[in-house]
Amino acid sequence: MRTITPRPLASAAAATVAAAAWAITAPIAAAAPGDVTLSTPSVNGNTVTATIANNSADDIVCTSFGADAGNPNPATTQSARLLFDTPEIPAGTTGTYTYLVYDGDAGTSAGVTEIPDGYYDIYWTCTAALPGDERWGTPPLLTAEEATATHYRNIQVGAPTPEPEPEPTCFGSVCLP
Repeated sequence: MRTITPRPLASAAAATVAAAAWAITAPIAAAAPGDVTLSTPSVNGNTVTATIANNSADDIVCTSFGADAGNPNPATTQSARLLFDTPEIPAGTTGTYTYLVYDGDAGTSAGVTEIPDGYYDIYWTCTAALPGDERWGTPPLLTAEEATATHYRNIQVGAPTPEPEPEPTCFGSVCLP
């Protein structure tokens, strides 16, 4: 397999718009789940990467984003906190991509790769480079019927969030932890 070297993200807003467009288009041919996969995201400090394996017969383009873990409506652009989109990934190759900080409220990315500490759910979609062909990925970017994978939940980035100290229970001047 040939490894693809990632190019800088040209436009996070364009990638998000493309993902939304993929999600609302008419159903496309059923894709085999193992043809295109996104690895469990890898975290090194505050840098997050994921590898896409394209075992399909098509060249593909992909978008992946992370939203705060447990977000009940991750499909909105305001929910995205980290994002990448790919150049064309040729059939039979893999590529590893680094997530960028994404300001979902403003719809912009400044190219920063240091993701804020927190827990994120990761979603992704890939589509054949030629329109009208197959696509792969997770809801909500694809319908439940089209989805070929489930999203990754509670990916921890950065320092763990410390648990708060429990309040002691006191009876007069005697307190229990």
